[in-house]
Amino acid sequence: SCFMEKLGMGPEELLKENPRLIYSCLTGYGLSGAKAAGHDINYLVMSGLLSMLGRSHEKPYAPLNLVADFAGGGLTCAFRVVLALLERTKLCRGQVIDASMVRTRSAYYWDINCKGIFTIVYLILDGSKMAIPPRLGLDAVNLPPQMSFCDWPELRQIFTYPAPVLSRTPADPCLTRDPFIGEHTRPVLEESGFKPPEEKQLLSAGIIECNAAKAKL
Repeated sequence: SCFMEKLGMGPEELLKENPRLIYSCLTGYGLSGAKAAGHDINYLVMSGLLSMLGRSHEKPYAPLNLVADFAGGGLTCAFRVVLALLERTKLCRGQVIDASMVRTRSAYYWDINCKGIFTIVYLILDGSKMAIPPRLGLDAVNLPPQMSFCDWPELRQIFTYPAPVLSRTPADPCLTRDPFIGEHTRPVLEESGFKPPEEKQLLSAGIIECNAAKAKL
């Protein structure tokens, strides 16, 4: 049983309280079966996707956690929630969503061979790696700096908005990230009247956590 069921908050119990509830479960291998805990690269292996990443004469490489955790997990799960919301408007009832990262990744690649000469990263004469993209009309010389927060508003104007554009309900997508844990601890304490020595005492005692945001580049 899952952790929520151990707390008495499984889907069966909660759906009795609210039949319109949409109960979403995002797991590596699904709600049933012997496998439970897992890691992003495990999901890539089990789905068969890892074998498609890399050259045929080299070992496969894992593309960070973008394919399984984010695309195969979070994105697919969110889309299923949207579909469940749509169904609820018609049937006035909720449902349980069992989103498995292994199943969602393997479903896309059974009949696809993505390898080809046009998708390979080539080693050029100076030893660096190179891909040949279409020209985007961006001159690197004229691009603003990107390693400090004060330059980001100008840099943001260059990037396109990735969210769909709806004709009747236009909106500006949020391109800001969620705050790190402890990112705003010091400003909040200063606003509340705490002095730096007091902040250090709280930090050394493990009562608070302070983290500064950094560019992931």
